[in-house]
Amino acid sequence: MNAPWATTPTDRGVAMVAGAAPESYWLDRPERPAPRARHTGSTAEDLVIVGGGFTGLWAAVHAAEENPDRSIVLLEGDRIAEGATGRNGGFCAASLTHGLSNGLDRYADELPELLRMGTETLDAICATADRYGIDADIERTGELDIANFDWQVDDLRELSDEGRRLSQPMEYLDAHAVASRVT
Repeated sequence: MNAPWATTPTDRGVAMVAGAAPESYWLDRPERPAPRARHTGSTAEDLVIVGGGFTGLWAAVHAAEENPDRSIVLLEGDRIAEGATGRNGGFCAASLTHGLSNGLDRYADELPELLRMGTETLDAICATADRYGIDADIERTGELDIANFDWQVDDLRELSDEGRRLSQPMEYLDAHAVASRVT
């Protein structure tokens, strides 16, 4: 039996994705830099960072800022930002726990500290983009969680209450209020 949220593909839905390519829209751009040549041979560096996603790139920036004379090499098995970093559509959030609900379930005792650290990290990302003149089109618009089904409404209301208890800027919006913000 199908889950209550499962749906059968419609002709319209199938037609919408018929010509889709298995390439991330954000990576399939003509202005995307060409891949660099594969590193061969040996090298001696002060620091080697493995992985060219957000975390590896962020580590390289911080290491270079901390010690500009340090020689740093960043190794990536594919292209920079090829994996999940390139598929996320540019979204960046302050959550270190993959959402407040997940944080409450798994890290309740540490959550105030994790929330503080997440906000500081997002602040630092924005400041770094500004400092280096990176035109990342950053907008701090917040997040919106919606209930797709009636049975999810009470959970969202409860989550909003918990968020406010933890000094998070959250409010519960009914269906009318949500519609007025997204239309």
